[in-house]
Amino acid sequence: MALRRASQRSSETARWQLLRSYTVLSRAQFRQAPAPAAFARSEPLSLASSGVLTTPAGANSLLLDSARFISQRPARRNSNGGSVKEEDTVKAAAAAISATYEMLLQRLYQVNRFSAVKLGLENMQKLNAAFGDPASQFEIVHVAGTNGKGSVAFKVAKALERSGHKTGLFVSPHVACFRERVQVNGQLISESDVCDALSEIFNISAQLRIPATFFEITTMLAFMHFAKQGVDCVVLETGLGGRLDSTNIVTPALSVITSIGLDHTRILGNTREAIAREKAGIIKPNVPVVVGPNTPENVMMEFAARNNAPLVRVPLQTDFNEDYNAENTAIAREACVQLNTLHGLQIGRARGAKKLCVNLTNERVNAALESRPPCRFQVLHLMRPNSKERKVTVVLDVAHNPQAIDKLVELLHKQFPDKKFRFVCGFSADKAINKVLDKITNVVRDTHPDESDEELQERIHLVKANHPRGASLEEINLALANATAEGEMPRVYETISTIKDGVNAALAASRASSDDEVVVVCGSVFLMAEARQALGLKEPIDSTALNAVAGLHLSTPESRLAATEQEAEVAAATEPCPVYFASTSQLKKISKATRPTLFMSEYKKTVTASGAALLSELPQRVAQVHALVEQHAGERAPSKLRAKFAQSVLAAPAAVSSNGDVQALLMVVGDEVAQLMSAIQQLQLWIQLQVPKVEDGNNFGVEVQKYAYVHLKEALEKWQKTWDSLVDYSSARATAVEKLNAKASSETSTTTTVTSSKGGKDGDEEKSVTAKVEKQSNAGNKAPEDAIAAVVEIDVKWYFNLVRALEGVRDQYAVTEDVITKNKEKIELPRGKNDRAGFNMF
Repeated sequence: MALRRASQRSSETARWQLLRSYTVLSRAQFRQAPAPAAFARSEPLSLASSGVLTTPAGANSLLLDSARFISQRPARRNSNGGSVKEEDTVKAAAAAISATYEMLLQRLYQVNRFSAVKLGLENMQKLNAAFGDPASQFEIVHVAGTNGKGSVAFKVAKALERSGHKTGLFVSPHVACFRERVQVNGQLISESDVCDALSEIFNISAQLRIPATFFEITTMLAFMHFAKQGVDCVVLETGLGGRLDSTNIVTPALSVITSIGLDHTRILGNTREAIAREKAGIIKPNVPVVVGPNTPENVMMEFAARNNAPLVRVPLQTDFNEDYNAENTAIAREACVQLNTLHGLQIGRARGAKKLCVNLTNERVNAALESRPPCRFQVLHLMRPNSKERKVTVVLDVAHNPQAIDKLVELLHKQFPDKKFRFVCGFSADKAINKVLDKITNVVRDTHPDESDEELQERIHLVKANHPRGASLEEINLALANATAEGEMPRVYETISTIKDGVNAALAASRASSDDEVVVVCGSVFLMAEARQALGLKEPIDSTALNAVAGLHLSTPESRLAATEQEAEVAAATEPCPVYFASTSQLKKISKATRPTLFMSEYKKTVTASGAALLSELPQRVAQVHALVEQHAGERAPSKLRAKFAQSVLAAPAAVSSNGDVQALLMVVGDEVAQLMSAIQQLQLWIQLQVPKVEDGNNFGVEVQKYAYVHLKEALEKWQKTWDSLVDYSSARATAVEKLNAKASSETSTTTTVTSSKGGKDGDEEKSVTAKVEKQSNAGNKAPEDAIAAVVEIDVKWYFNLVRALEGVRDQYAVTEDVITKNKEKIELPRGKNDRAGFNMF
């Protein structure tokens, strides 16, 4: 409503001020500026007209435009007459774009969260057509496979790049940052470009009623970015499968299938042949295809013959058994050879006569083919600065299924023949945990033959990835217990709650050991971001809050049955069979009835986990907001503030600009209040979903839950009022400034009357009156002191109001943490340890 009211004001300056004050998601200090043309709108800003204005923070597109406007402005003068540093302007713009990036990604991660996902290419075809078919504006190498497809795609892209071609790369999933998925010549897509593309895709999807999924939107984003960047070629990795994968709307120059293994069997089939048929769906008519040695030959030949597609099979070589990177390199090299033999192939289909080829005689190109993407047998040698401790060798590898673990083990023995190994492992909930741990235990046993089983198991540190699809420690131990033969004792490994603690424990144990151990981190791609952080590696990484939202998206029933986020799309259409049922046909009979129940179960698990995680973060938030108070509330004397704020008004009373100090504080407070309200709502839901069924008996714990819930409810109402009031500053100040400007630039007039008469005593007298009006402008004169004081007092009043609000946010976090922590046991188990939460009673 505030946006609507402000947009109807006649003053463009007031509207621009309101926009700056309302984009509270941005931590950038939007400095003094006249309203740019992009914001001089005559029509009201509607919260629902375009589908863009989706949050209280304002329009995504407006926020982006304002950030760019700030970054493009020339150097200005601040209120004290000094020059505003250019780097401050750039930082302000970057912060605004980062805020929008996070907001749009939160929306992307929540796409289709509450609805089933339909599989098929129809959505992608509609989106691609709506944006002018960007997928046809470059040549494509399409890569599929169970293992190795990411590495092969990476190698081919590097080889093309070093051969002089502007090359796009699309891969999934990402390790630490969403932008890893879309790259051009090794450069990640910028946050700004992600925002541009997502805003357009969301709008078009809404207008055309296209129920696009997470992976479809991400794939479309990649196509749009590659077309915008004018790439020559793109190496495109499938998400899962191939036949119905979102990437399969393209007609590539070359198809590549790396390997076929038993992974995602509930989705793609439980035999290598069935899985191969899904992967072979990327083979197109008359398009050459390169297949790896570990693919079912009969299936590959059948699909190639059906499509009249030339097929080249990479022969099996001895060193493939010792180094899976050698196999991937051979497949990538053969792909480059085939590109060179496509004599008639032109880049970009309409870009001239440059041929898409790879210079395999160039040393840099060959080095690219030997390179590895991050976390694919990535070897690190770590030693603390200024420490006499010996260095520790660490290997990071995303191996997550039995076949990949076999390859990892072979390469470990080849690269470190005389070393012993210590493992840090975590798994996705749907993986063959027992089989993978069997193989890892055998590796440790081979290098420590004299140790007991208990000692061996202490060298394997089991952790849970900070991700909803990560198997919990209880699930891991349950899987081990279920796989234990009757009469045997189940294996018990050292279990550690966090990846960081697991990595640190392994490093400490390795340094303390007399053996020369290699620490191996493996089991899931979801471990890698936190593991790399724990090891001190610096890389682009999305925020913890953003990854939490991503986790909630991936915890839907479809995705909990899937191995990657894209697998959810396949799962919904092919009626995947959860572990509770014996076959797909059984699921079909009852899926409509059971899926809502399955969803609720998974949703409640996610809410419970995220609520507990948020509670543990509250002390840190108290400290963070306290630091903001110290930073922004340096001056506490009203008299000094009045003097300071009056300077900018007295300097140019007829062109008063906004108060930078108050604007900066306003944005910080708005940001923190919005985050606080979100946290309160999350904790409310966490409590609500743990309230047991209403019945006679011990309800004291339920009363404790109700007490905590009411505390949060009252707090939310209070801060909602604070949020609603933030816009009042701009409105009040704009009115005062307009009055000040009017008085400072007003005109005064002087009237002079002249009277003359004619005639005598005996005659009629004629009289005439002449009035002379003189006008004088007061522009540039000193404005009335009361008008100046009115503006200054508004700034002073709001400065202290905002400081108190920021202190209130800090104190609200502290009180909320105290109330809930003291009563946490009763909130989680209101009727004791044997009680399990039921449905909400409020």
